[in-house]
Amino acid sequence: MNPQAAQPPPLLAGVTTVTETLTKIADANPSFLATNQKATVLLEIARAEAQLAELKLRVMADAGDVAADTPASPDAHKHPIADPAQPPQTRRPGASVPLGRVESARLSHSQVSSRTSASVKTGRAGAHLR
Repeated sequence: MNPQAAQPPPLLAGVTTVTETLTKIADANPSFLATNQKATVLLEIARAEAQLAELKLRVMADAGDVAADTPASPDAHKHPIADPAQPPQTRRPGASVPLGRVESARLSHSQVSSRTSASVKTGRAGAHLR
């Protein structure tokens, strides 16, 4: 048997490594970091987000075959391919804020757009961010 045949493709192996590493540090407390360390962590998170977003877009651009191969079912809307903008939600064990509360705190795109439009019309652009 070919030893390379059993190895996952590099894209899958890389993404799996990222998620496994995030799981390992899920309970790390940033309160104990020095200010400069927090700044560095935030910068690295932004870099990682950008790289993951770019990779996701490249895979999605070539994922027409996945959508075509995904069987239609009553639960098809729950599949990440059905709405890639709504990724599967996970809740790490011991999280202090329930995921539903975090989700409800977020503004929808239409809420942000309407607030931005109203602020621009009244000459108070950016006021909705304060």
